[in-house]
Amino acid sequence: MLQMFNEIHYWERLLFEIPHYVSDVYQRREELRSMRESVLLVVRDYNRIIASLSAEELGLFREQIRFLDKKIQPGLSKLLWSSKGASNFFIKDCRLHASKIQLIVDEYKAANLAISRQCGLISELLLVRVDGKTVYRDLEFEGDQQAHQQAQLQRLHSAHQDIVTIMSRVYKTFRTDGPEVQQHWVVYTEKMDGMVEEALRLNIKWSLQELSKAINGDSKTSPNPLFRVQVVLHQEAPGATSQVEFSPTLQKLAQIVNNISSQLIGTISVFKRLPDLLTRRRSQRKPVRCIIEQDEEIGKIQAAVAAGMTANAGHLQAYLKTWDKHREIWEINKDPFIRRYQRLNPPVSSFDADIARYTEVANNVQKEETVLSVQFVLLDCAPLKFSLVQHCNEWQGKFTQLLSLMASTRLKELHIFLQENALRLSQPPQSLVELGESLKLLETLQGDLQKIESQIPPIHEQFAILEKYEVTVDQAVHEMLEALNGEWVWFQQVVIDSDIMLKKHKDKFKSSLIFSAEEFKKKMQITVQTFSSSGHLLAQTAIHRYLTNSHTYTRQI
Repeated sequence: MLQMFNEIHYWERLLFEIPHYVSDVYQRREELRSMRESVLLVVRDYNRIIASLSAEELGLFREQIRFLDKKIQPGLSKLLWSSKGASNFFIKDCRLHASKIQLIVDEYKAANLAISRQCGLISELLLVRVDGKTVYRDLEFEGDQQAHQQAQLQRLHSAHQDIVTIMSRVYKTFRTDGPEVQQHWVVYTEKMDGMVEEALRLNIKWSLQELSKAINGDSKTSPNPLFRVQVVLHQEAPGATSQVEFSPTLQKLAQIVNNISSQLIGTISVFKRLPDLLTRRRSQRKPVRCIIEQDEEIGKIQAAVAAGMTANAGHLQAYLKTWDKHREIWEINKDPFIRRYQRLNPPVSSFDADIARYTEVANNVQKEETVLSVQFVLLDCAPLKFSLVQHCNEWQGKFTQLLSLMASTRLKELHIFLQENALRLSQPPQSLVELGESLKLLETLQGDLQKIESQIPPIHEQFAILEKYEVTVDQAVHEMLEALNGEWVWFQQVVIDSDIMLKKHKDKFKSSLIFSAEEFKKKMQITVQTFSSSGHLLAQTAIHRYLTNSHTYTRQI
C-alpha cells in the first residue's frame, strides 16, 4: 500500500490522471498509514507474547493465546482497510486484550524469576555453620549445629512457602482452563519442583563441603582447629588401671561429625513435592531425601569427611603413645609398693633420691606442650598434666609420710630406750639380785654405746630430708628431736654416774655381807658350844663339819 501511495505521488507530479477510486484511497493515505502502524503494533504485541513463551509455556497459555487468536481472527478474514470505524475499534480491542495477556505473561515471568531467586536462597541457606574461628568444647558442636539447622529450617520453610504462594497465585490464571492446560500445569509444577530439588541438593552438597573443608582443609591450607579435645587420665571403675584418653572420645567425635550428613538430609525431608501441594496428582518421583542420599557427589563428600576423621584419629592415637614414658606414675599401685618399700628399710639417701625423682618427673610433665593442634583438633593437655603432677605429689606424699613415720618411730623408740634404761640404771639396787641385774645392764649399755650413738645421725638425716621437702612434723616429735643430742649426753652421764653408784653399792653389799657372815659365825660358835656341852658326840661331829664349811664360805666371800 505504501508503494502504491508513492507511485500515485509521482504520477501526480507527472500530471497523469489518477482514477477516482484510487484518488479516494490516496486522499486517505495518512489515515491508512496510521491504521497500518496500529496494525503493526497489534502484530508486535502478539509476536512479543509468542516470542517470550517457550513451547511448554505456549501449552500452558493455550487458552489465553486461543482467546487472543479469536480476537485477531476478524482482522485476518473479515475487516477491510476501508472499514474505518470498525477497524479502529478492532485494533483497540486487540491491543487491550494483548496488553492484558502480556501483563499475565509478565506476571508469570516475574513469578518464575521470584521462584528462581527463592531457589537460589534455598541453596545458599547452608545447614552447617563453620566460621573457622570458633573452637567447640565437649558436645557444643552438636548443639550449635542443631540450633543452626533449626534456625535455617525456618528460613527454608519460609522460602519454600513463598514458592508455593507464588505458584498458587500463578495458578489462578489457569484454574478454569481445560485438561490440556492442566496437564501442562502439572509439567510446569514438576519443572519448578526440579528446581527446588536441585536447590536443596546444592544446599546439602555445599553444607557438606564446608564440613569437609573444616575437617580436611583445602589444597592450600591445613584446617583450622574446630574441636577442643581434652587429654585426660580416665579410670573406668575404682581399683581399675587408669588410661590416657580423650574427652570427648574419638568415637563420640566421629559419631557427631558423621551424623551431620544424616541430620542435614533429615532436616530437608520435611519438604513435600510441589505437585503434591499444587495439583491433584501425586508426584511419581522419589522423595527428595532419597535422591540426595543416592547422589554421587554428596556420597564422595561424605566419604572424604569420614576418611579425614579416620586419618586424624590415627594421628591422635599416635600422640597418646608419647605419654607412655610416664605410664609408671599412674599404673603402679601406691600402697602395696610403699609397704614393700618399708619392708626393705631403705637408707635415707634412697628416700631423698626417690622423692627428688618425682619432682623431676613432675617438672618434665610440666614441660610438655599444654595446647597443640592435630589437624582440626585442638588438644588441651592441661587436665592430664594436672593429674600426672597430682600423682607425683601423691608419690612424694607417700614417701614423705613413710619417712616421717619411720623417723618418728625410730626417734620415739630411741627416746624410750634412753629414758627407760637411764631410769633402771639410776635406781639404787635393793638386793644382790637387783645389783647383779643393774651391773649386767650397765655392762651391756657400756658395750653398746657406740652402736646406740650411731642411731642418732640417721635420725637427724631423716628429719633433715623431711625439712627439705617442707613436711610438717608434730610439735612433740620436733621437741623430742631438738632434745635428742642433749638427751644422749645426759644418758652418757647417767651411765657414768650409774657405774660409780653401782660400784659403791657393790662395796656396800660386800661389807654388809662380810659383817653378816661374822655375826653368823659368832652365833654359830655359841650354838656349838652350847650343843657340845649338852649334845651327843655325833651331833658334835656334825656341827664341827658345819663350822668348817662356814669358815670356807666366809673366806670365799
